Amino acid sequence: MDDRIFTLDDTNRILPLVRVITRDAVRRYRDVKLAIRELEKLKNQKRAGIGVGGWDLARRDGQIEGLLVDLRRLIDELEELGCRLRDYEKGVIDFPAAAMDGEHFLYYCWEM
Repeated sequence: MDDRIFTLDDTNRILPLVRVITRDAVRRYRDVKLAIRELEKLKNQKRAGIGVGGWDLARRDGQIEGLLVDLRRLIDELEELGCRLRDYEKGVIDFPAAAMDGEHFLYYCWEM
């Protein structure tokens, strides 16, 4: 993330793009969580001797890896804009800003 300081106008100007990227990141995060739960379920079934093969586990693991790569790309896009995804489930974005007195630091926050 760069050291960009946002004004309220700056924040409002890029919000449409941030909204789209954040929506996609939240969805991808949910997909990752679901895929991990499913992988754990498969592992438990395998431990219990219920017909789960190594191929099933490897396929699910590969899917998770791909989802994580997509999520990282979306996070990088937000950071390149100068903002930060703070809450992956709610879609809370922080925009670094300077306080009116010029001495303090604050964030404009937006939630999806």
